[in-house]
Amino acid sequence: MRIKTLAKAVSSASRAYAEQFHGEYYRITRINYTMPIALYYLRSLDTGNDIATGFYAQELQKQRGDVYKIDGAPLGRRVRNGVREVLVKWKYFGDRHNEWIPEANIVRVF
Repeated sequence: MRIKTLAKAVSSASRAYAEQFHGEYYRITRINYTMPIALYYLRSLDTGNDIATGFYAQELQKQRGDVYKIDGAPLGRRVRNGVREVLVKWKYFGDRHNEWIPEANIVRVF
């Protein structure tokens, strides 16, 4: 999940607004159904901290769990057990999440 932030005007002459989302990823820890509209409580995947306030469904954006963005170029390259690997820094995640992954797993998306 990602959290929607304040909307930003597309241009100064336009009345249209573009939805903005935080880059950080979250996991839903619980859902409060006692309110007329469900509230979702989240935990940061980067820091592991719980977010104190709840969010409505329209404030969240579901993300595929198997595809993440790499922040810039690979930090290093190596061959381990005959497999070419690259050291990547994941976008929106701290340095403690940097990891070696097989180079074949990187997909370029335009």
